[in-house]
Amino acid sequence: TLALGEIGVCPPYSKTFGPGDPWSDIEAFLLAANSRPGGGTLKLVPGFGLPETLVTSVITGVVCIEGLPESAESRVALAGVLFDVYDGGLLTLRSVRVGSQGPTTIAVRTGGNLFASNIETPNSEDDPSANGLCLSVDYGGFVQVQNSELCASRNHGVMLLERCQIGAYCNFFTVGVPVGIDNSGYLLLSNANVHGRNDKYCGRPYSGGIWNQASGVVTMVGSTIAKNLASSENSSFGGIYNEGHLEIARSIVADNTATSEEDPDDWIPADCVGIPAIDLG
Repeated sequence: TLALGEIGVCPPYSKTFGPGDPWSDIEAFLLAANSRPGGGTLKLVPGFGLPETLVTSVITGVVCIEGLPESAESRVALAGVLFDVYDGGLLTLRSVRVGSQGPTTIAVRTGGNLFASNIETPNSEDDPSANGLCLSVDYGGFVQVQNSELCASRNHGVMLLERCQIGAYCNFFTVGVPVGIDNSGYLLLSNANVHGRNDKYCGRPYSGGIWNQASGVVTMVGSTIAKNLASSENSSFGGIYNEGHLEIARSIVADNTATSEEDPDDWIPADCVGIPAIDLG
């Protein structure tokens, strides 16, 4: 097990929002926290007003968003928001449920930082239209996520995922990613799972687990990529398509399938396609 340490220390200055509080008041607090020395912590309890349409919240300072109570059974829902973390910005997000009423997307720009933990996403086949948390990380951006459920993400920077589940839904129209993780930066999967991705939900080709591009580096430790299915006639892989550097230690890549180029009704094993991985044992 590769432990990344505890993350997400929130600023002591805080304000709680709950029943009857409109999203406009929350947005005003976030704006003030950006310019406040030491930043601020936004505490959310069930009943606050969600935005009626997709909104963008810009993060340029030190901001923490924390759901209360922290128990999974009553976790507060946060949906329909695009957080844009710019150079010098630090966003900590913890103990919230995302995606039940629209996607929650976090874009981490060059010089931006994101720490997230205990993020829950509705990954149920009963609701294939559900969205969840997806990430878009630019070159020079840094992301560390623990104990969370994610949807599709794109990484050009540094992305560290520990004890995370990357599930079945695509969020293609949010970040334009038809695979579990599209990586051209550095990606670490520690005790993580990429599972159940199936492009019957997405309607897009190449809906496999991880696409590691030529400039990408992926390290898998104690992780699993399994039961990903790519059924488009253009699909070439179900598990990992590697064009860069891939290291695997104590991990499983199995039971991933894709359709044959000659016959879209012919299912073939497609665990690792492209440049072979380096087995670290």
